[in-house]
Amino acid sequence: MYLWGNDSTVRTTLSLEDDVYQAAKALADAAGENLGTVVSALARKALKSQADFAVKNGLPVFQMPADAPLIPGDQAARIMAGEEK
Repeated sequence: MYLWGNDSTVRTTLSLEDDVYQAAKALADAAGENLGTVVSALARKALKSQADFAVKNGLPVFQMPADAPLIPGDQAARIMAGEEK
């Protein structure tokens, strides 16, 4: 790894699967950014989403806004069964 100057950019080599490379490259091209910037942003987003829930009694627990609508159990069961979207 190489540190460039006083900024926080680290130069390293990653092995990406072809589909991931193609998707990240397409995003970079569309945004006019370089591949490293896009991969960094995607990694940050993925890492942040990992921290947005806790596990209690083996189940994920998400923080919801106080004004979020409640989903009744019977409706959740229909959604899980694919009967409702």
